[in-house]
Amino acid sequence: MRRFARAELTEEMKRTASVDPDIAYAVASVYALEDDLGQAFEWLQRSVALGNENRFLFEHDRNLAALRGDVRFGDVIRSNPSG
Repeated sequence: MRRFARAELTEEMKRTASVDPDIAYAVASVYALEDDLGQAFEWLQRSVALGNENRFLFEHDRNLAALRGDVRFGDVIRSNPSG
C-alpha cells in the first residue's frame, strides 16, 4: 500500500500540494509512512503555512505517528495558529 502511495507523489501532485493545505498534508502523511521525516516535516509545515489548522488531526492521525516523537513536531504545533 505504501509503495502505491509513494508512486502517486508526482511532480504535478507536488505542484498542486504546494498551494493546497489538504494535499500538502496528504504528501506529508505519505512521507511520514515512508519514514522520510525530513520531507514529512517540510510538507506538514507547508500545510500549516497554507492554512491547515487541524491540530486535532495532527495529534491523532496514525499516519503521522512517526513524527510525534521528534522535537520538530512541537514546532509545527506551535506554528499552527489554533495551537
